[in-house]
Amino acid sequence: METCKVNKKGEIVIPELLRNKYGFTDGVRVVFEETAEGVLLVPMNAQYFEKYAGILKGNGNLKNEMKEMRGEK
Repeated sequence: METCKVNKKGEIVIPELLRNKYGFTDGVRVVFEETAEGVLLVPMNAQYFEKYAGILKGNGNLKNEMKEMRGEK
């Protein structure tokens, strides 16, 4: 188990072992998800977005679909 302190600005340092293991790299945004046990920190990296791949229906050509919706050619 890793621990750290929250500073007066509300900041924490994620221990290096956990940063490396879960992909918390420089510049990666973090999602805070509330759970019954507490708060879950999730890095918004490639793996985060991959779990949403394919949930929207379409032919894969968003630009043309948007034109069709607007009645453009």
